[in-house]
Amino acid sequence: MDTFITYFFTYVELSMLAVAILLSAISFIARHKQISTLESGNIGIMYMLLFCAGLSFLWQAVFYATLPQTAAIAQGYLPSPFEWQISAAYVGIAVIALIGAFSSTRFRLAAILLATAVMWGQATAKLYLGAMGQIDHVMLDYLNMGAQIITPFLLIAFYRMSRPKSTQNQPSAATA
Repeated sequence: MDTFITYFFTYVELSMLAVAILLSAISFIARHKQISTLESGNIGIMYMLLFCAGLSFLWQAVFYATLPQTAAIAQGYLPSPFEWQISAAYVGIAVIALIGAFSSTRFRLAAILLATAVMWGQATAKLYLGAMGQIDHVMLDYLNMGAQIITPFLLIAFYRMSRPKSTQNQPSAATA
């Protein structure tokens, strides 16, 4: 159990993606009626923003704030005082994502774009560190990196599903 907890919090992006997918699936199954694409998009985006962006970045903020030396070394960087700035930035991203999980579609879009930029930046940095040979658990680190790449695509897909279809191209009843 200790190993599971260690891996869960070490590879938090992968863990939170799995939790968000699991809870979305349970939510879809728990509804006994047919749900629309709009509803499924809203459910999916809520769980993805809540867990993959909100709680994931919140955990990273706590990690960088409480253990800055360990966090820097775990990411492959030299320890510096900038871990506090990283922690503050992650708190801001987490707050925007947590609010976005329960807000309007425009706020959700802002949260998605912010999370996408940061996650893809993190994945790019980890890919570079992997090329430099600074990654310890290669398979799990690459799975975590994959979660950082896939999560924004899922967020964008759920966002598109959660948008109502445009009625501008449909003829009105008066002209038909």
